[in-house]
Amino acid sequence: MTSVSDSGIYLVVDIVGIIALFAGLIYRKRARIRIKALVSENIMPVILDSVFESWEYKPKDRLPDSIVKKVDLEIPHYVKIKGSDYIKAVYKGIHIEMSDIEFIDERTETYTDSKGETHIETRDVTVFKGSWVVCDFKKELSADLLLRQKKAGDKVLGKVIKGKHIVETESEAFNKKFVIKTDDPHTAFYVLTPHMMEYIISMDEKAGGEVHMRFCGSKVHLAVNSGRDAFEVKGRDIKDIEIIKEKFTADLKYVTDLIDELRLCKDIYKSN
Repeated sequence: MTSVSDSGIYLVVDIVGIIALFAGLIYRKRARIRIKALVSENIMPVILDSVFESWEYKPKDRLPDSIVKKVDLEIPHYVKIKGSDYIKAVYKGIHIEMSDIEFIDERTETYTDSKGETHIETRDVTVFKGSWVVCDFKKELSADLLLRQKKAGDKVLGKVIKGKHIVETESEAFNKKFVIKTDDPHTAFYVLTPHMMEYIISMDEKAGGEVHMRFCGSKVHLAVNSGRDAFEVKGRDIKDIEIIKEKFTADLKYVTDLIDELRLCKDIYKSN
């Protein structure tokens, strides 16, 4: 039989354990804040200086709603937006904006407890987490074109949905991987040249997540649902600054490689 004194000891042990748990959580949160400050103030400026002609970096901000809410990349339904690590920069004369972005939906679930009572619970579910990049070429593109990876239930070829035609290219590999939607099937192929399709497939393989891409106006939008933030440091990496620099530079190189490729493709622009 457990004595009163034993019960008191167990209670104290439980309280101490709870306090230790919360202390650990607070310590880890503070450590993450310190690491983020170190990266933002000392590492990111060096990396951004090495890549861009000019730049502005706001670690607590994200891309504005005027971009993410008005440009349709066929992100799954969401009700909340979070984000960080906003960068506005110029690379070889091309203006870019980018940030980590997270789209969150609310899911309602019904469950019955042990007493047979029914409860309704609403919880947040992340439907997209990754990076969103906008490249402004300051020249009108040949077509309004949306690309995203195929998924179950996609509409069949030839359908017209909200003014967008679903089309296919001559590349079986590209058609197998991507849904292609455009307002003008003819001009779409000025953008989707054989070389550009090969590059997009290669880029997709390096993305580490589901790619959504939109050519519209003078801008190219690229969002990658990778499930991670681009400029975050894992605890073990903080011991080696060079590892952090290499990872962050690789994230930016993915963007600059895209710009370099698009700058070479003169067919993607409307002729005067």
